[in-house]
Amino acid sequence: AVAITSTTPTVCTVTANKVSPIANGDCVLEANQPGDATYAAATAVQATVSVSRTNQTITVSGAPTSSKVGATPFEIKATASSGLAVTLTSSTPTVCTIDRGLVTIIATTPQTCKIVASQAGTTSIAAAADVTTSIPIARGDQARLSFSGTTSVGWLASGGKIPIASTGGSGTGAVSIRVI
Repeated sequence: AVAITSTTPTVCTVTANKVSPIANGDCVLEANQPGDATYAAATAVQATVSVSRTNQTITVSGAPTSSKVGATPFEIKATASSGLAVTLTSSTPTVCTIDRGLVTIIATTPQTCKIVASQAGTTSIAAAADVTTSIPIARGDQARLSFSGTTSVGWLASGGKIPIASTGGSGTGAVSIRVI
């Protein structure tokens, strides 16, 4: 039986007489046939095949130009020109996380969320260049302040005290109340 091997395993490999491309370049294949009791071994022959894997690119869509601390999660989509699945990860996991395309801002101060889209390729399609999407995170909005309690002026004239409470804001820090 003829044995076919690759003399350039960083470019191509051979398994069960099937050639698999690994990288772009020249794949050198060698055929050998050992002799037997009747025939001498055949002279080895080589063939060179140019290997060129298809390139691909990644396109990211849906990413906002900015977000805020405490923002509602948002979706990012990424597609590869090859049609292969794209992996989305956060390179800033203390700022934002991503799960199945849904980005959640977890930062409590203004920072930058970075989402990386990648596609590793296959034996016939080269890996795509990673695409990083940077989303600046601004300070979050505070909830509207509101007051509850008596707002009658009559009791104030008599020197009384009115219980009053506030809600809203950021939920942290004190709220100052001043009577004008």
